[in-house]
Parts: sequence; structure tokens; C-alpha cells
Amino acid sequence: MKKIYSALVVLLLMIITISCNNNNNQEILKITSDSTLSLTKLNLESLNDKLPKDELEKENNLDKFSKKEKEQIKLLINAKDNGINIGKSLYIMIDEVKRDYVISAIFWLDNEKKFQENFSKITDSKIVINTKKNLVYADNNVIGAIKGDMIVLSQFSNHKSLMNSFSVEKKKEIDTQFYTDFWNRKAIENTIKIDQINKSLVHSADVSTWLNIEGAISSATNGYIETLAINRLLIDAGLSMNLNFEKGKVVLNTNTYLNEDLRKLVEKHYDGKKINYDILENVSVDNATTYALGYFSLDFIKHFVKEAGFESTVNNYLEFKDLTFDELASTFTGDYAFINNKATEDKNATNQNLYSLMKSQQNSVFVLGINGKKSNKVIDIIKKELSASNGGHIFTNDNLLVFSTEEENLKLLKSNEKADNDNLEKVSNVNSYSWTSGEEFNKDLDKSEMKFKVENIISTSKMDNGNFATEFTITIDKDSDNIIHYLMGYE
Repeated sequence: MKKIYSALVVLLLMIITISCNNNNNQEILKITSDSTLSLTKLNLESLNDKLPKDELEKENNLDKFSKKEKEQIKLLINAKDNGINIGKSLYIMIDEVKRDYVISAIFWLDNEKKFQENFSKITDSKIVINTKKNLVYADNNVIGAIKGDMIVLSQFSNHKSLMNSFSVEKKKEIDTQFYTDFWNRKAIENTIKIDQINKSLVHSADVSTWLNIEGAISSATNGYIETLAINRLLIDAGLSMNLNFEKGKVVLNTNTYLNEDLRKLVEKHYDGKKINYDILENVSVDNATTYALGYFSLDFIKHFVKEAGFESTVNNYLEFKDLTFDELASTFTGDYAFINNKATEDKNATNQNLYSLMKSQQNSVFVLGINGKKSNKVIDIIKKELSASNGGHIFTNDNLLVFSTEEENLKLLKSNEKADNDNLEKVSNVNSYSWTSGEEFNKDLDKSEMKFKVENIISTSKMDNGNFATEFTITIDKDSDNIIHYLMGYE
């Protein structure tokens, strides 16, 4: 009996492990191809539970809408009653097809009749599913296709329309042949990218995204990147983003997926490198609306420039300054800090427009760690350039190069007095940290119907096994309900 029980436990653990690893993405992987640039997964069940439907459906909250609009809103916010299977996620897929981008929404039905009836009302058009042709129509125009209970709705968005808002090129229309090709295309076989997709598109997130970095860069450069040596480092590179709406906050987590060569390079130059808080010993953040600290590796950048074949180009550019790229890179330690303080007012300004401009002027400090006297050559050039252009204020010693828009920010440095920095949060085991007050955001919120204030925005980033992981959190001053409740204007 004990053996049977043990076997059942092992089997159960195997099932759980397989489920967690695959995250129920098997069906979407069958229509994901090598040309897929990104996939976004919306957890309809989770989002449906977090939506403040009781508030939305109250008649006094719908007073400004017509009778038809009220009906449309009530139908739209109850996805499970519209024939959509919210037990399965909705996916947004972006593909590159013959140098054009195609954006597709993919979801599953549990009641075709309800879907046609309700979405005809929601969209104010006649939605029809033709099961013989396996196509979806809106007012006799093809808008999608169906296979079993899976629906795909696609549209073209060409390169120019994405990159240039002034483009007047006519967008291509999706035809029936597109959907025939879509269902018949070869599924992705790259096991590395399949693993990335399963790790990225998780059911535990409200919204999760996988970005094919290699494909996106190749597409953006029209394949030019593939002719450069640096492409070796970009092969199979990906990025995941997971977004969760929680009580009183929004949390976004990102992770890079780099190939072995690039992971080794990242580990070599970032392993053990943490934030050096000492660079703010004589620089205050107590009046800051934003501050950020971190470490970046110049050796890592040098390697990238060299691999890309741009080293000689950079050196030729610097030659007229009697500098080399190595000299420039060896000047800095990689430690940095940026502080944006509350703006100072120019009380002597007489013109109101000028006064408003001065009032909103940034009051910023930029701190860079430098390598002692080895940095003198570069620092002398920088001082000369700033003096000629009247480009703000500068302070240097053997360890720091500091730029400031205001002389006052350099006062502690010049007198070698320690800053109190009561507001400085010292987070350990991270490569970068940033904090932003909600003060500026709240000015805009005051003009809106929002009934909350932003307390702060915090991000941390760290290197983990050669990949970079970042957490970004927006916190508001209310946490009794999910933040979606407050974002929609309810108290």
C-alpha cells in the first residue's frame, strides 16, 4: 500500500511539474512560427475576477451612456457570458510576413451562438461564423478564421506605419488565403525558444509577454545585423515580461534569455558587481523627486563594439580629440547615480512665461565613478568642452566626476561634508535601483477623475546566472481593493 501511495505521489508531482513548465501553451505553440516576433498572454479568468463589475454595472455609473451603449458595456465586461472560454487565455501574436507586421488575437469559444449574438451587439455589426468555410465575418467582410473552437482575428500593420506616424501608405487587408497559410504554416521547432515561451507565458500573471529579441532586431535592421559578428551574441536572445494587478499596486517583472556565449560575457563583467552607495556620500537625495544608482560595465560595452566591427569607427571619431576608445572606457569605474531634485524657482524672473519656464527647469545631478589619476586626460577634455559650451557645473576628484545643473548641488562635495540621505534606500544584491516620487504624477491625477495618489515607483535589477531580472512596481495610497478598481475611477 505504501508503494502504491508513493507511486501516486510521484505521478502527481510529475503532472504538476509538467503543468507548471508548459503553462498550458501547447495549442498556441502549434501556430507559433519562426517568424513570430512576440506573444502576449492575457489571463482572462484572472482579469475577469479582478474587474470591478459590480461598480461598472451600477446604473448611476452608466448614466452618461445611451441605452445601447449600456447594453454593450454590460456584455463586454462579462466575457464568460459572451461565448468566450475564459478558462483559456487570450493571446496576441505579432508575426513578420513578407516584411510586414501581422497582429493576431487568438482565443477560444465555448458557445458559438452566444459569441455571434453578443459580439454583434457589442460591435454594432453582424458577426457570423461560417463553419463550412471556417471563417468569421463582420457585415460580410472577413475578419478572422476558426479552427475547432479556436478563433484568430488578424490585421496587417506594415513597417512604415509602425515606425513613421506620418506614413500615408495604405495598410494591406487580410484575405482568406492568409488564414489558409496561417493554419498550414510550420510550427516553431527551436527548443530553446519554445522553452523561453513556456517560461515567459505563465498562468500566474495577469498579462505575460515573450519577445523574440533576435527576430525583432533582425526585422528592425532588415537582416543587416545578421551580417555582423555581433549577431553571434544575439542568437536565440529573448525577453519575458509578466504584469500583475495587485491590491494597491502594479508589479512588472522582466527577465532576459541570453545564449551561452552572451551569458558567459555578462557573468564575466557583472558577477559580484553591486551598487556602490559610497558615490553618494557627499551628494544628497533628500530633495529628490527621482534618483537612480547602479553599475554598468564598460568592458562589456567595449566587447560589443569590437564584436560589431565598430571599434575602428569609434577610434577614428575620437582621434581628433587625441583619444582612443580604450582610454575613454578605462576612465570610468561603471558606478553611476542620477538625481532629479525638485526644481528651483528663479524669483528674479520678471516675464511670466520665462518664470514658468525656469520654474519647470530640471534640477539634476549626474555622478560617475572614475579611476583616479588615470582619468585626467579625459576629464580635462570634458572640462574644456563644458566650459566652451557653458554646459552646467562640474566637480571632480580622484574618485568622482559630477555634473549638475545647479551649483548648490555641489556644495557638500566641495566642503567634503557627508549628506544625510535619510531618504536613500540601500537595497543589497542588485545591480541597479531607482525610486521616483508620485508627486509629478499626482499633479496630472488631480485634473482627472482618479481618486487615488501615486506613492512611488520603484525598480530593481540584478544579474542572475548571466541573465538580467528587473522588477518594476507602482504603488498607490489605497490598497483595500485591486488597483484596477482605482484605475477605473472608483474609490
